[in-house]
Amino acid sequence: MGRKIVGTVPRRASRTTFGSIVDTSHAYDRGMNALSGIIREALIVAAVLCFPVLVVATMVGTAVAVMQAATQVQEQTLTLLPKMIAVALMLAFFGGFGLSLCGALFAQAIAGVPEIVRGS
Repeated sequence: MGRKIVGTVPRRASRTTFGSIVDTSHAYDRGMNALSGIIREALIVAAVLCFPVLVVATMVGTAVAVMQAATQVQEQTLTLLPKMIAVALMLAFFGGFGLSLCGALFAQAIAGVPEIVRGS
């Protein structure tokens, strides 16, 4: 007689707007591939931005440590200041390049949102 049971959620049909469950899983895979592509690009951009700065800071720190070992001067500010200056110079010279990479990644991520949401 069409009794409605309180507290239950109606079941959805197994077919979706994509046509079938198989089509839905393919659309899901396409959306996940788009998302994984954006995440992969973000990791590459992060590596391109961070590794050169870390390498310069490591090289400067090693040079200062060798100089401190040779002169036996163990001053903490002597180790920090040259690394800060080197990192600041790296950011000053290559900051525009880094911002352009981040901007391109952001534009790519925004352009990929419909593909991720729809899976098309």
